[in-house]
Amino acid sequence: MAHPTEQSVAPDFADRIARIEAQHQSIQRRRVARAQGTPGYALSLLAAVGVGYMILLMARYARFHLTGLLPGETGVDISALGVEMAMAMMASVILGWLFQFNSAEHSAARGCGMVAALFTTHMWVHAYPAMFSVVFSEAWVNRVILLTDAGTLAIF
Repeated sequence: MAHPTEQSVAPDFADRIARIEAQHQSIQRRRVARAQGTPGYALSLLAAVGVGYMILLMARYARFHLTGLLPGETGVDISALGVEMAMAMMASVILGWLFQFNSAEHSAARGCGMVAALFTTHMWVHAYPAMFSVVFSEAWVNRVILLTDAGTLAIF
């Protein structure tokens, strides 16, 4: 005699679970397709790029104020860039949850924003040195301007 907890799952129950799961996947696909067809979806992707850009700026801000190292003091330090990118990735995940940028497209857009910030931050420093000297420091801004040209892509 079989124990009541050792019974096998009835085939009709397994079929019902499969139907419910298929319905759920169909609803999800329709929801994504509907969202991708709206102007709001395109704006949300642009917002994700902006969030990624700001995240890397915040990571540079945090690293500078925590370590006090000026750009170029240690050359292009791969470990320092790795720390910045790791901090940016963690912040990206948190802000992705906050702003509900959970799709793969939004994650890629945030990543593109972070890479863009990595290569173009110095252009903003050249354009707005007074603003950056308030946020970072006068020495930091002078060092960035000394090390980089305004019209080029650079990592510092």
